[in-house]
Amino acid sequence: MDDKIVIKSPLKQKIIKYAEISDEFISSGFLAKRFNCGSIYLILNKNTVNIIKDVENPEKIEDEIRTHMSSEE
Repeated sequence: MDDKIVIKSPLKQKIIKYAEISDEFISSGFLAKRFNCGSIYLILNKNTVNIIKDVENPEKIEDEIRTHMSSEE
């Protein structure tokens, strides 16, 4: 099982281990909700926030993150 999230952008890649995530939540504006997308905010143990923007089906991804977070405990 993977123990990390890999966030890729055109210029760089960021790796976040599930054990580093203390909390997460979704934010979606009116139009984003209509197109079933949103941003996922990852709050890390280091009191930093990483944002994964414009995610399709953010609720599904949030569930996957929570599943991995609970298995890391």
